[in-house]
Amino acid sequence: MKDLCWRFRVSFLKSPVTVFFWLVIFVFYGLLFLMTPSTKVQKRAASSSTEKKVRIFCLVLTQPKNHRSHAKAVKETWGRRCDQLLFISSLDDPDLPAINAGIPEGREHLWAKTRSAFIFAYKFLDGFDWFYKADDDTYAIMENMRHLLVNYSPDETLWFGSRFRRFVKHGYMSGGAGYVLSREAVRRLVEDGFGKQKCKRNESFAEDVEMGRCMQTLKVRAGDSRDEKKRNRFFPFLPADHLAPTLQRRVKVTLALSCFLTFGLFRIILDLTGIWQTAWYWKNLFYPEKEGNECCSHRAISFHYVTPGKMREMEYLTYSLRTS
Repeated sequence: MKDLCWRFRVSFLKSPVTVFFWLVIFVFYGLLFLMTPSTKVQKRAASSSTEKKVRIFCLVLTQPKNHRSHAKAVKETWGRRCDQLLFISSLDDPDLPAINAGIPEGREHLWAKTRSAFIFAYKFLDGFDWFYKADDDTYAIMENMRHLLVNYSPDETLWFGSRFRRFVKHGYMSGGAGYVLSREAVRRLVEDGFGKQKCKRNESFAEDVEMGRCMQTLKVRAGDSRDEKKRNRFFPFLPADHLAPTLQRRVKVTLALSCFLTFGLFRIILDLTGIWQTAWYWKNLFYPEKEGNECCSHRAISFHYVTPGKMREMEYLTYSLRTS
């Protein structure tokens, strides 16, 4: 009886139907194992390829004394990932390259300098999709910027940045964190804003506020640059100031206290420690920001007040450091 059962099992296993059955199972699970990761890789590769097609012209405001320090650091780090990098200065420097905008240096001339930057970029309007204005102490992760912008058409009139809700009804974008304008927004800015003088030409150190007013006048939509978890991507301070704000965030400034501190010793102390500046930030953010790691998107785009040394440090941490 045992011998009969054994012969039956052997004949069953050798039958064409059984062999075909196990072959189908093997092929199915083999494909499931091999193809699924590959498909994910292919999707990531396709997404990355699409993002690379987003052409960005980077306009970085600088000055002659920073050409060999801040501007050089930008060129050697994140600036390499712009499709075109141009520094706006008061002195030509082909090595960077930097152009003389014909505007005197000084904070009171920042708005005029920014206008000159976009007027120059307008000459190359059709060669790029987006135009990113930054400072020479800004650090930007261009791959993350493209990841955001690939979802929008450059033919829409919109712009993105770290958005504040003061001074301008629709908000304005921080100049230090940098802001990025669509091709159509730049067209409207130069042709209507400057050409038809719909935007003010007054001198102002608050270049970002003036740009916000101009964008509102021209009906350029302020885009929401937050990620799917409602975390911000553009930041006007160093990462540590957002990840661990501690005392800087906890300073609550009432209107009465603000008036008192404006002319008081305490205001001077807060200014020197940077607390006043960052307290103003938390109070006037257009979109609330959480504390700790949830403050910032995992696809953060830019930070500000980055020294040349810190810029190279961030470059290393972003692109070279790996876990084992």
